[in-house]
Amino acid sequence: MDILICSAGFTVLCALGVPVAYALGLGALLGALWADIPLEAVMLRISDGTDDFVLLAIPFFVLAGGIMAEGGMAARLVMLAKVFVGFIRGGMAVGQRAGQHLVRLVSPARPSRTPRRSAR
Repeated sequence: MDILICSAGFTVLCALGVPVAYALGLGALLGALWADIPLEAVMLRISDGTDDFVLLAIPFFVLAGGIMAEGGMAARLVMLAKVFVGFIRGGMAVGQRAGQHLVRLVSPARPSRTPRRSAR
């Protein structure tokens, strides 16, 4: 019965034109209230999701990419790579790959640059 309340709340809120993210949250809150779950427990559970640094890295990585794209930094790095390897046959692909490496070097994602160790 609890899932029916959550689903009905979500459906009604979406039909009213509420954004999907808010409709999901309010539908889940409505289901928790229906199931007599204390609001403190619900809020603690919601705040636990914000402590995960891996999940916080995703929007910051997208933000860094947006800043680099709007500022023209990414295009300039690709042009720099084309200057270095553009004369080689297949230089456009090599330039693109070199540009990706340059962007990776200036991005704040440090763990992505650590070498992987074999599982042996």
